Amino acid sequence: MQVQIDDAGTLRKRITITYSVDEVAAKRDLLMGKLADQVRLPGFRPGKIPRAVIEKRVGADAQRQADEELANEGLDQATRIHGIRPLGAIAADEIARDNGLRLVFSCEVKPTITLPEPSAFTIDDAAVAVDDAEVDGQIVTMCRRLGTESALNADETVQAGDQITLSGSVLRDGAEVRKLHDFKHLVGEYPLLGKPAEDVVAALKDKKVGDVVSGLATTLPGTFAPTEHANQPAELTFTIQSGVRLRPAAVEVLLGQFNQPDLAALQGVIRTSLTNVAEDRKRRAQVESLTAQLLEKVTVEVPPLTLAKAVADTKAVAAKDGSAIPDDVDAKVAKDLRRYLILDALADQLDVRVTQDDLTQQILMAAQQTRRRPEDIAKNLKESGKLNQVGMEIREAKALELFLDRALGRPAPEAAAVAAAHGGNPAHGHAGHVHGPDCNH
Repeated sequence: MQVQIDDAGTLRKRITITYSVDEVAAKRDLLMGKLADQVRLPGFRPGKIPRAVIEKRVGADAQRQADEELANEGLDQATRIHGIRPLGAIAADEIARDNGLRLVFSCEVKPTITLPEPSAFTIDDAAVAVDDAEVDGQIVTMCRRLGTESALNADETVQAGDQITLSGSVLRDGAEVRKLHDFKHLVGEYPLLGKPAEDVVAALKDKKVGDVVSGLATTLPGTFAPTEHANQPAELTFTIQSGVRLRPAAVEVLLGQFNQPDLAALQGVIRTSLTNVAEDRKRRAQVESLTAQLLEKVTVEVPPLTLAKAVADTKAVAAKDGSAIPDDVDAKVAKDLRRYLILDALADQLDVRVTQDDLTQQILMAAQQTRRRPEDIAKNLKESGKLNQVGMEIREAKALELFLDRALGRPAPEAAAVAAAHGGNPAHGHAGHVHGPDCNH
């Protein structure tokens, strides 16, 4: 076998694979023998069928399989030995069987990319700090989530967070344009018929169930009905019929939930959880910063045919979905393609591999987030052909995490030690951390 590589345009190669007559015959004979063992004919014992009969039965299949296997072997040598890195489909341009077998393929190839040293990147690595106010605020929020609702007492005034029921009128120039009956409103959470939430809270200060609010000026929202009054000035007059307040649970309930002996211990648990969340948020921001800097610093020549196909595919999907095609679609697709090529080169440089464990972990996380069975997600990925896409995303993420640690000056042994200390799952803020039931958030 001989393999010849020639330039065929911008980032495009022509691969010519040549086999001698003897090589083709040897491959065909090998396949003929395998196929012959599968042939069963009445009156002939297995392995005793005449060659001419076998030739007639499976000769065409043997030739087809021989061509396919020889082509695959030649392309494998072109990629492994000659360093060809195909991008997109490989086109079969020519096949000739005179004096052996001659196969000609062409394809676009990934560009050679030179990546900066990790030290060339500036990554913010300021220490994460969670203050007492954040911890106490989280405890208050959690107590509210565990709370119960009850009606406002006669002596309680309305405050933000209460749900009130109103009856009254919407007036324009003194004339009623809409009657309010059993109108529900969550105070301080959103506007009241165009009146800003904070202004509503101020207007209801010191008001109790049964009190009347008169002449509350507003500009009605665009969604107001009747529509002829939308976006127009108006006044609201109403009576507070009733109110419901969410009564936060006592801190003792939280202590029981978290199995903690006292408030100080609970605060420690909450602080650890908030710190983990903050570390995770910082890590994501660092990865985004690193990615943006890679796109800014690295020069990439984009294969023109692959770009044109990607643009056409993007437009076709938009047309099928009935969505608008952005004016800068070409630039956006080119940026996405540049990102893929850069991260692919980064993963190659770092020798990043995607294991079955990586895919399984990703599927388990998706199952936890969507409350679906892992086997159903795995089946859907296989049937939709998206498994390779998931693998590519995992590879990119792993490459970015590894490179980020180098940019931050964290040696690989340190990362391994951190992972070992967490049962194989790195801590928040370290490469490869996987969120799961063991996380405190």
